[in-house]
Order: sequence, then structure tokens, then C-alpha cells
Amino acid sequence: MWNSSLRGLTARSFPHAATETEYCLSFFYKLYGPQTGSLNVKLLSGGDEVLVWTRGGAHGNQWLQGLCPIPHQHIQFQVVFEVIRSGFDGQVGIDDVSLLARPCSVPFACSFEGQTCSYISSGSSRWVHQNKISGGVTPSPKSDHTLETEQGYYMIVDSSAKFLPVGDVATLTSRMRNSAPHTECVNFWYHMGGNKPGTLNVYVKPEVGETRTKIFSTSLNQGEGWRHANGNISSSESWQLQFEVVGAGGNQVHIAIDDIAISAESCPPRDAKCTLEKGLCGWSNTQSRSWTGSSTRDTAGQKAWLLSPHLAPTLGTCLRFWVHKPESHEGDLLVVRLFGEDQVQLLSVGQVIEVWRRFDIDIISQEEYQIVFQGVKGRNSPLALDDIQYTPGVNCAGENTDTKPPPPSDDNGGIAASVIVMLLLVVTLAGLLAFYLRRKQNAGPSGEAQTQVSCGIANEAYDPKTTQDQVTVPPVNSKPEDGFDNASFHIGSEERAIV
Repeated sequence: MWNSSLRGLTARSFPHAATETEYCLSFFYKLYGPQTGSLNVKLLSGGDEVLVWTRGGAHGNQWLQGLCPIPHQHIQFQVVFEVIRSGFDGQVGIDDVSLLARPCSVPFACSFEGQTCSYISSGSSRWVHQNKISGGVTPSPKSDHTLETEQGYYMIVDSSAKFLPVGDVATLTSRMRNSAPHTECVNFWYHMGGNKPGTLNVYVKPEVGETRTKIFSTSLNQGEGWRHANGNISSSESWQLQFEVVGAGGNQVHIAIDDIAISAESCPPRDAKCTLEKGLCGWSNTQSRSWTGSSTRDTAGQKAWLLSPHLAPTLGTCLRFWVHKPESHEGDLLVVRLFGEDQVQLLSVGQVIEVWRRFDIDIISQEEYQIVFQGVKGRNSPLALDDIQYTPGVNCAGENTDTKPPPPSDDNGGIAASVIVMLLLVVTLAGLLAFYLRRKQNAGPSGEAQTQVSCGIANEAYDPKTTQDQVTVPPVNSKPEDGFDNASFHIGSEERAIV
């Protein structure tokens, strides 16, 4: 049914009887094209509509599974699928819709639109499911990340000292999820506002035992923007995610999370090439600056933004990418460095003669920044990007520009190590000296005399038990004129004469 006020269509299921337990609505959907708008799932009961699931923006030319928990319903209800368009250049489809009499399994993605995806809050402070309009925790993000509107939902914790004292913890825990034979990647977006908002830790907790694995941690004031983060999950047993906030004593501060998604591949490194074959690699096609709606079918001249994650200051980072922009395309492609509310244009791509052309740009920034690809749509042909890669701290010539000198050594640690080495040396020398003196004392006077006579040459034939001299010397005439006549000596039984 067409709804002129929503500029979209609605489809309602047959009425369902009241349920005694939680049900699961399973379906497949496709959101393809730059002006797909959004797909919503609502529950109509007693004249009231409640949003329980939503997706918006381009999700690629593929069918994706949607799992939507349906809470216990006391009265008859209907399921409503609602499509709200943002233009005429997009496709939305649904297929294989079924209502299952059991809870949903852990979803691969959770946008928190209309539901908490069975995440449970615990600890000293409570995680709140809210949007900007409903409030609860204030101050809060100006919009959510999914819809980028005040109507969009997220999970948030007030980490102010009066609600979460220093060192206290608030934890958001997912349902248990079965292990996979390969490494998985969890992606999510977080928002940290105010001075000293606390620390956000993300853990993987196994089903058995209390040992957790930390896969992400940050404690900086991140400003107003939503930031992307991810972490690898490798577990041989069932596991669950835990988002933990530790209080730091700030005032009017908060930490929020949104758009949790689990993929079947390990997380790519930050400088890896994004081929766009399996998602946007942490880049975001922003709704607020994407293709905008129009009252006519002519959408030429409209703009779209592809926004990178936040990147650290750099003295030289190389950005490489490929562009398809045929002659007939009357639009434009700008590459912009965005920092805060300021923008610096890095490149304007005109006509591309080749089918695909590679561009290399060296980026220098003294502030944290983001890279923006701004596309301006033409009338007759598409504009395309592919194989986006940036190398933090390495310029396009392959030079390391952000190499930092090694940190100064810790003098206290060096002194302590030197003292320990000296003590060990003194103890060793003292032990050697005591050993030498003990040997010397046991050797006695004869040993000293023998040492002096032998002059360091060992006499292994010496028998200390022998006390008789075996050399016989006959009386010798002391007169010099007598000479050495008839002198003889013997060794043992052998006698020799000296003439």
C-alpha cells in the first residue's frame, strides 16, 4: 500500500493470535542502490505501532537474513513491513518470511532499532536502550549511527561519577554464541562524550570458566562522532561478548555503542587494501550526506560521501584507490581531508580516459582526520571506486614518515638492574675467595714448600709418605787442592762413579 506522507510502501501480514512466549520473525531482504531508503519492521497491536527492526542505505546486490525477536504479545497482532524511499534509484525486496515459535538465535548484526537483541545489562550502572528524543541519559549522542537521526536507537551508559564511581563497572552481555572453526570479526561503533568518560573494554567470555579475552580497549574522549572498532574472535567453545565500561570520575559523560556486526572472516589490518568485496572495511556511506531525496526522478548533481575511520595525525600517509569515471559522466569526484568541522580538498578527479585509473595521494595532517570521497552524480553514467588502501606512516614513495625515536630509558630500572648485577658479582667473588682460603688452609706448610720448589710444575710422582732420603753422599775433603777424587752416589740400588 502506497503511503504519500512516508513516500513509501507498507505491507501487513495476516492477524496472529496472542503468544505466550517469545517468537522469532525470520526473513531475507535486499537493499540495493544509492537511494534505497530504509526497510522497517513494525508490530501493530491494539492500534499502536512499535518499531522492532530497521535497516537503511545500500547493502549491496545480495540477499541478507533478518532475524527479529517478537516479544510476548497479550493480544492479537500483525507484522508490518514498511519501505520508505529516499529517491528513485534503488531497490528493496523481502522474501522467505516466517514466524518461528522460538527465540531468535544470536543475530549476526544488531542495530538496536526497536530491540536490544537480547543483550543484558549488569553491574553498578545500567545500560539504557534509548534515542535522542526519548532521552534518559543526558547529554547523549546527537543521533544514532544506523539512521543518523534523532529517532535512531543505541545502547548507552551514564559513566558520571555519581552513577558509576571510579573503578566501578557496567557490563552489557550478549547471548551465548556457538564457536566457529575459523576466526571471526566483530565490528561495532562507539561514542564517548565528555571529559574523562571512562574506559570501554570489549571481552570474549567462554561458556566455561571466568577467563576473558580482551579484544578492544580505549579511554579517550572521542568527541561528537561515532567511531568504528573491531576485534578478532577465536574460541574453541561457545562464547559471548561483553562490553564493559569502567568509571573514571567524570561529570556529565557517557559511552554508547551501536551497529554490532559479526563477520565470518578475521578483521583486516588497518592498512589492508579494501576491495569492497566483503563490505566497507570500516568506511561508512553516511546517510546524512549520501544521495538525498528529490521530488523528481532527475537526481543528477546530488552528492554522496564515503567516509574513512578516524586516522591518527601523520607526516605522510599514502592513499591509493582506483576510479571508474567515463567521459559521459558529468559529475565529479573530490577527495577531502576532514578534521573537526574543517575540510581541505586533496584532489579533484576530472575525466578518466582509461576504464579504471589509479590515483596516489600523500596526506599530511597535524590533527586526527578522516578521508572523504565525495561523489557528485552525473546524468548518463556511473561513478565508481575500488581497491581503496591507505598506509599509516608510510608515504607513496615507501618512506617511513612517522617513525618515532625510541623512548628514553627508565633510569630507575637501569640503576636497579646495575645494583642487582653488582651484588651478584660481590657474592660470587666472596664465594671464590672463601673456597681458595679453605683449600690453602687444608694444604698446610709442606704444601706451600712444595709449591715453591715445583714453581708451578706438578710432580705427580711425589709421595708425601716417604721420609727417608735415598741419596748417599760420602765425606768430602774440604780442601780445595784435593779436587773431586773418588766421589760417588747412588739412586736406589744403582751406583755410578764420577771421575
